[in-house]
Amino acid sequence: MATYEYSRSIGMQFHITELCNLFCVHCYKGESKKESSLKKKIKICDNYFQAVKKLNAKFSLGLCGGEPFMSNHFWDILDYVSSNYDLKEKNLVVIGSNGTLITKNTVKRLSKYGALDSVQVSLDGAKTNTHDMLRGKGSYARALKGIQNLANEHIPFSIHYVVHKLNYREAFLIPQVAKKLGAHGLTVSRLVPIGHGRQLLKYMLSSHELKTLLEALHKKEIILSVERFEEKTKMRILVNRCDWLPISTDIARIPAQFEQNRPHCLIGHFSTTIMADGTVYPCSRLRIPIGNILEQDFLDIWNHELLNKFRSRKIYIKGKCNYCQFCVDPQYNHLCGGGAACISYAFYNDPFKSDPQCWHQPQRRLYTCPENI
Repeated sequence: MATYEYSRSIGMQFHITELCNLFCVHCYKGESKKESSLKKKIKICDNYFQAVKKLNAKFSLGLCGGEPFMSNHFWDILDYVSSNYDLKEKNLVVIGSNGTLITKNTVKRLSKYGALDSVQVSLDGAKTNTHDMLRGKGSYARALKGIQNLANEHIPFSIHYVVHKLNYREAFLIPQVAKKLGAHGLTVSRLVPIGHGRQLLKYMLSSHELKTLLEALHKKEIILSVERFEEKTKMRILVNRCDWLPISTDIARIPAQFEQNRPHCLIGHFSTTIMADGTVYPCSRLRIPIGNILEQDFLDIWNHELLNKFRSRKIYIKGKCNYCQFCVDPQYNHLCGGGAACISYAFYNDPFKSDPQCWHQPQRRLYTCPENI
């Protein structure tokens, strides 16, 4: 079978450690695995970067955890990829953090890396009590301090908010919080009930709650702007991500920076997740092992059967997605593709079933799709 190639970018979300100083109730991780050595982590980076070069694609590296700043290897890895893979001044590294360990010394050191694009900080409440209930007492104040340190050093940052019934009301307020803090972006994502997050299954949003929230955030995206680094810029709310569903035929759209046939789910097209022990998952929230990069060439893993199915997802989707216009009608550029595969897998043990939180009821007579295989 020929190796799948893609000419734009292939991201590696690299979980360099499973150590974390917080114990969030909604965390999608389960039991921690044994940490690997720096030598093995360097091998992971080499395998990934060399494969992406062969595919004639661009690099996109996410360093996360656990809490990446707890890793003894964090700076070593950042130094290595910056000096060995021509990342200088290319803004291709994103760091995912809970913000609590981002000190003044940390940001001064980060500011010296031209490869750094931004830091994503998790906030799960617009108010102290809500965030601390989910992530631990005092964590909100420490996260805000970390954000302030980033802003003072002019390091771009975004906010990530995981929404469920326990923080649903404040999800409507988080854009204003992000704007006030000076964030350049905001991502609101749905809870995936796996790992520790399985205990919050009963707190998943209803379809109506989700639609109401997404409609509100779509409207806020149009009007929000922030003062950042002496320039007035629009704060982007990431509304076209894998776990967002199309609101209506009027505002269903593809972001301009991607070509019109971009699949809504990134699996098999733009990214993959690699753990510190080398285990590879299609996505950080779809925990189906597809290989180990310490034992296999990344190109072989990139051509895994499951990833190939996601590249032709409209053939394999089930239920109402099989005849939904957002999935199969070219007019909408296959915008949805079946909703959040990770949530379907968490509910049904099948990533190709219809998204359980989708409210849309398509008319079967209007659209057709190839028979499921």
